[in-house]
Amino acid sequence: MAVQDAFLTQSAISDFPERFRSRRSLLEAIEERFRDSGYSALQSISFEAENGRVRLRGRLPSYYLKQLAQTIVSHVDGVKSIENVIDVSSSN
Repeated sequence: MAVQDAFLTQSAISDFPERFRSRRSLLEAIEERFRDSGYSALQSISFEAENGRVRLRGRLPSYYLKQLAQTIVSHVDGVKSIENVIDVSSSN
């Protein structure tokens, strides 16, 4: 951790619980959307979020599923941008 990161302003300290809840609810919403999609392969995708930016990682068997994962995430409230680094590889 850099020295400047060790010092938080009062507003950063008071905003922390709200930012944490927002990030957590965003992650939960994405997980729920993948689970409810009906595509079990999407449940293997890992993702992280920070300030509305979401990064998708993992491996899927088709470009269709890769694009579907991105589309699903794009419809979640609070998502501002998506970095989709999912690999596509057939199991054949």
